[in-house]
Amino acid sequence: MNIRLVIFTIVVFFMTSVWAGAVDADKQKSAQSKEAVQDKEVVQATETAQGTDDEAEDPDEWICKRVQKTGTRFKTKLCGTRAQWEESERNAKDTTELMRNRPQQGKGTG
Repeated sequence: MNIRLVIFTIVVFFMTSVWAGAVDADKQKSAQSKEAVQDKEVVQATETAQGTDDEAEDPDEWICKRVQKTGTRFKTKLCGTRAQWEESERNAKDTTELMRNRPQQGKGTG
């Protein structure tokens, strides 16, 4: 009986070490693939950044956006030039700034 227990223990130890080695190999492969993906993303981001630097954005480029109106779940397609969209964003920011910085009228104490 004792010899069977020893053999069983050796087999279990051997199988555990083989399994641990396989897990380590999988971890190394996973780490290498993650590094490769991150390197690829960095290269793509760099190429994208360089592409935007080289090409000037055309203010007359036609851009369409889907905008959700207040009070409905449906979105409406709005189109305009890049310059019009930038002006609209600027106006929205200016209006928000004005509303935030305007003096507050408190209730009278009289």
